[in-house]
Amino acid sequence: MTWVRIMVPAVVFGVVTLALPSAERTTRWRTRAAERLEHLARNLRHKPHEVDPFDVLSVQMRLSVIAADIRSIEDEPHLYARAHHLHAARVAYDDLLAEACRLAGLDPGPRLSFSVPEEKRFDERLREEVELTALGWTW
Repeated sequence: MTWVRIMVPAVVFGVVTLALPSAERTTRWRTRAAERLEHLARNLRHKPHEVDPFDVLSVQMRLSVIAADIRSIEDEPHLYARAHHLHAARVAYDDLLAEACRLAGLDPGPRLSFSVPEEKRFDERLREEVELTALGWTW
């Protein structure tokens, strides 16, 4: 049992000594390991993906349609269940804004559920609209 107490630390220190880089020269296996790790890191790094311009155009067109729907709901005072229609249209508009932010490479922020009040949605909607407009988006 005494030999185990001597061999385990010797093996651990031997492995640590091999793993630490030496000042004199770099061994081949360390060079290969470093090259493979660098190759893996290059593959894992965020690669900007090309956005299809037709996807962008489609989102912009849908945003303009929903914005027109919101304006028509706001202008119609005698619409049955007006508040419900307005809230549903604004939630759809918020979802489209989040999709537009993802296409533009922006952070869309936290996903807000249907039950979140309008006051909390307004700030996030304004931030997304300003950032998208600054990038040249129109709808």
